[in-house]
Amino acid sequence: MCEYKVYVRDETGTEEMVGEDIVVARIDGGIVVLKDVMGFEKRLEDAIIREVNVNNETITLERSGLISPFMEFLEAYRKYRQGGGIEEAKSAWKKLLEAGNKMFSNV
Repeated sequence: MCEYKVYVRDETGTEEMVGEDIVVARIDGGIVVLKDVMGFEKRLEDAIIREVNVNNETITLERSGLISPFMEFLEAYRKYRQGGGIEEAKSAWKKLLEAGNKMFSNV
């Protein structure tokens, strides 16, 4: 069985190890949930899986303030396409744009 070391890369490109002996990695909205061999979970907000490398037994995550709003938008848009209301999708789109604008205002 493969156990992975997990690294997270922030918006500046800095990487930090955040977990080891990880056997499950899944995305729940804008949160990456990691589970180790003992069954303990670690949750990382505003993150998404960037790379899974079986040869090196590593998982690299990308962390950004855009990820949670983006994932919320995708979910709202999917619901809209399946017959749901458009207002939720428009609201999620507005939050995503606001998050992007906030990132540029901090530069």
